[in-house]
Formats: sequence, structure tokens, C-alpha cells
Amino acid sequence: MDKGVWPARWGRPDATASGSRRSRFATLTSTVLLEPIPLGEGRVIDVRGLDSSGDVVAHGRSAPFRLEAEEPRSVELFFARVNRFSVISAALGQARYGHTATLLDDGRVVIAGGQDEQGMLSSVEIYDPATNTFSEAEPLRKPRAFHRVVRVGQSLVFVGGLGPQPLASVEVYELPSGTVRELQLSNEREGHTASLLPNGKVLVFGGRDGRGKGVEDTEIVDPKAGQVTTVARTDFKSADHVAIVLGDGRVVLAGGVKTPPGQAEDRSVIFDASAALPWSAGPDLPTALRRATVSPLGGGRFLVAGGAVGASASDQALVFDGQRFASAASRMEVAHLGHASAATSVGVMVAGGDTTQQVELFRADRFEDGGQLLGNRADFTLTTLSDGSVLAVGGRDGTAARGDAERFVPFSP
Repeated sequence: MDKGVWPARWGRPDATASGSRRSRFATLTSTVLLEPIPLGEGRVIDVRGLDSSGDVVAHGRSAPFRLEAEEPRSVELFFARVNRFSVISAALGQARYGHTATLLDDGRVVIAGGQDEQGMLSSVEIYDPATNTFSEAEPLRKPRAFHRVVRVGQSLVFVGGLGPQPLASVEVYELPSGTVRELQLSNEREGHTASLLPNGKVLVFGGRDGRGKGVEDTEIVDPKAGQVTTVARTDFKSADHVAIVLGDGRVVLAGGVKTPPGQAEDRSVIFDASAALPWSAGPDLPTALRRATVSPLGGGRFLVAGGAVGASASDQALVFDGQRFASAASRMEVAHLGHASAATSVGVMVAGGDTTQQVELFRADRFEDGGQLLGNRADFTLTTLSDGSVLAVGGRDGTAARGDAERFVPFSP
């Protein structure tokens, strides 16, 4: 057991037991007595449900908390079947897809923008895992979907997207007040990327403008100073690409489609804000993927998964080791397009998409079956929470926006 973690175990996951428990994430509350816990910061309660063989089949883990006095106190945690998704009782106030989800230091998640059947949304909601609720927050100034968001300190920087036409708008959303400052890019953008640089500025690259043409200018947003500047151009012009921020602060921009003429792009470029000449050629991709997702694997490695090759959804994935891209040792069980991915304690999770509920886990350099989402979801978000569980929010089932959420509790012995 980790230092500062105190276990509480139940004999059967479906048994009546003492403790604060979530069954399919509906609240059941009672009391459990633990051995004395030393006072201090970073205390965690770990709850496990065992089957008759002693194997863990359900798990819950509280967020770290401070214990200030030797007196009874309530600690909330989620307790559910492990390594599968469970429906949570909380629902969004507004069904949405094409939104963003941003984890905050206090464990809450900001859900912003997106669209439903009526059009683009400006609404913002905050999910609180401690209370399992979504609450309304101050809205964005402009409705937007398929935008990008970067967290810079206590600010969220929302960049471009569709509103329904491509937007040149940048909104700096201050937490916790919800006040918004608006900046303007020199170009409208959708299908672009936004990446945090070591100096607290945001690199905005690529995408398409309102005429469907590729955006040639690269821009840097300084949310603190409230300024947007343009940097030197590169001959790499792409949309629906991926952006990988390396440990030294350089940004690798790879794949996507050339705009125009819309042909697949198998090149990459590297942006280095500290260099006199910021652009350099990057490694080629063995497969030209667009609309792929990227997630860290640890050790300076990244997984680029799914998306499309040509006109078809892809079951392929690439591993980038900081120097080159290589095809993953195995393909995914199904193709994923319009999917989401997240790094978890049991591997990188790749889930859902336009035609599948399949969940796959990439670990030990291979894909494994990770079960299924409980509903059809495309253009949704996956967020790894502070307690290690994974939250899937919204998305669309066909063309219908979803207003529900699911949560996955990973466990590895």
C-alpha cells in the first residue's frame, strides 16, 4: 500500500457494507471505522471489493485530503466494478458534442462549448467528482464547437473552432471568477491545434479558414499580456494533424491533410520557440493519419491512434519516441474515428467513435480488449480524474447529442 493510503475492504462488492459507496455511481451512504490515520496532508482512503477467490472486482479511491483533527469526518469516493465503464447518475445540463473537457487542480472538470441538434453552444458546466454533479458556470462569449483549449495557470484559453463558420476568436476564461477576455487571431481556424509553450504562451498552428483553405500563418497567444503575434511561416501546411509537446518544450506537428488539395500528409515539422530559426523538419510518418488522437505513454513516448487513412476510419496506431514515428506492434481490434483517448494507470485508453463502442488499452506496446462504452459516443471527451478513474462525457449517437456520462475505474494488481 502506498505511503499515506489507508485500506478499507469489503467482502463482496454487492454486499451491504459500511462505508460511503457508489453502486453504478448512485450514492449509498453509511459509516466505516478505520484504524487511526495520522494527521496531515495527502491522506487517501482506498476501498476494494473482493470475490470469493480474493480477487479485486470493485475499487474506489478517495482524492487526497487533509486531516486536521482526530474527529469523525466524511470522505467521498466512488466505488464500482473495476476495468469497465459504469453509468453515473449525474447528467449534463446541456447535451453536447465537439466540446472540450479540462481537468483543474482541485479535481473538477470544466466542460465547455460544443454543439447539439440546434447549433453551437456557449454554455459551460463544471463536473465535481466529490459530489458527482454537473453545475452551470459562466458561459463563453461566442458559441463554438471543435475548438481547442489550453490551460495556462488559472486561465483557460479557448482557441478558434466552428461557430458555425470557422472562428478567429480567442477567449481567455479566468478561474474561478468566470470572467472572459476576448482576443483575435489574424486567421479563422478549425481543424487546428493549440499547444502550451514553456513560457506560458500558446502556439496556434494550421487548420482551415472560412473558405476551406489552409491557414499559412502560425500565431502565438500570450494570455497574460493579452496579445497575439505571428511567427515565421513553414512550408508545412496541414489541418486535422496532431501536436506533440516534448519535454524540452519543442512542439512536433505531424500528419493531417494538406490544405488544399486535401491529400494525406505524412510529414512533420518541429517548432522550437527558443531557436533563432524556429522551424525544422521532423521525422516522416509510416502512415499518414488525420483526426488521430495523441496521448503520453511515459518516458518521452507518445501514442498516436486511430483517425482516418484516406476516406476510411483507421485501426492503426503510431508510437513516437521523441526521435521517430514507428507503427505500433499491433493494430487495434476495430477502427476508431471521432474517438477519444486518455493516459490511465492501466495503459492508454482508446474508446468509441463513429461506428463503435469498443474500448482498447495500449500497454506493453500492444493493444488489449478494454471492454465497451455503455453507449454509442463520437466526438466526446475522455478525462483521467485525480483519483485515477476516467470520465467520458457527452458526444453524439449518430446525429443526436448525448447529455449523459460514464466513468471507468481502472485497477491493476
